[in-house]
Amino acid sequence: MIPPAPGEPSSTLDPRMCRSADGLEGDLTFDLYGRFAAIRAAIAANRTAGQTFSVLDVGGRGNLTRRFLPEDRVLFLDPNVESSDENFIEGDGCAIPAANGSFDWVVSTDVFEHVPQERRSLFLAEQLRTARLGVILIAPFFTPAVRQAEINVNENFRVLNDGRDHPWLREHIQNGLPDAALFESCLRERGLAFHASGNNCLRLWQLLIGIEFLVASTCDDGARSALREFNLYYNTVVHPHDHGEPSYRRVYLIEKSGSLRAPAPGREPIGDELYLEVTRRAVDLAAAALRAQSRHAPPTAQSTPAASGAREPQRGRCSRNCWFRRGTCHPIAS
Repeated sequence: MIPPAPGEPSSTLDPRMCRSADGLEGDLTFDLYGRFAAIRAAIAANRTAGQTFSVLDVGGRGNLTRRFLPEDRVLFLDPNVESSDENFIEGDGCAIPAANGSFDWVVSTDVFEHVPQERRSLFLAEQLRTARLGVILIAPFFTPAVRQAEINVNENFRVLNDGRDHPWLREHIQNGLPDAALFESCLRERGLAFHASGNNCLRLWQLLIGIEFLVASTCDDGARSALREFNLYYNTVVHPHDHGEPSYRRVYLIEKSGSLRAPAPGREPIGDELYLEVTRRAVDLAAAALRAQSRHAPPTAQSTPAASGAREPQRGRCSRNCWFRRGTCHPIAS
């Protein structure tokens, strides 16, 4: 059993009692879980008993929104993927192939920053046009600290991947992150009310994404099991507190019709004791990944397979035939 965070009653914090039926809390890293859980919370705050919604996820690579909203009719659109899923729509977020007000909710998560700056107003306009009740837009917005955190994490990725940039972070850096003041001014000019909140403590985001990259560089079952345990701990124990500032991304709930309710903020933002507990566990996770790498490291010259008569594995691959230190068998989604 994972012990409770400092200062929390143990009766409420056993992750095994908190996980959803399909295991989302263990399956998804904190970065993925946190943003989709924010969509679920915003919609739940505006749902009456038994009510179902139609939802369009713009840029919904992986079809994760449907897992978080199993009771609703969820469609997703992404111009950069091909999908055989029955709820997939071919199209572009800047030209959504749907009539005005076609969906109760239109949502996007970590997509806005990938849109070129000159098309961002069109991207927002299309979401507003096709939504009936509201738009939920989640993305990192520029501050000097957020920009530096992304540069730092990209450097972590480069160290682990032979100097190659992380593709999504490179795009963030090239496009430039959106400006929150400009975005909010645009909403006010349109006469739209909105609620804004933080998502993912910035200091923890930088540390944990770097450790995720380290775990991704190995294909060891033990390291993956340690990651699942950490995911389960973070997503059930820490996530309810992970809304304070400074945050990595912002959650915007934009009203289209009537007065929408913002989700309750939940528990107090991450405090010192919880922060220290998370970082301790994160270092333990990093240690598990390093031990895994040492188990799968290419043999030394003193103990090569050729010297012992054993068949030499293809250089650069581990015993499970995955690219060693490349991260390709456990990609980190943007």
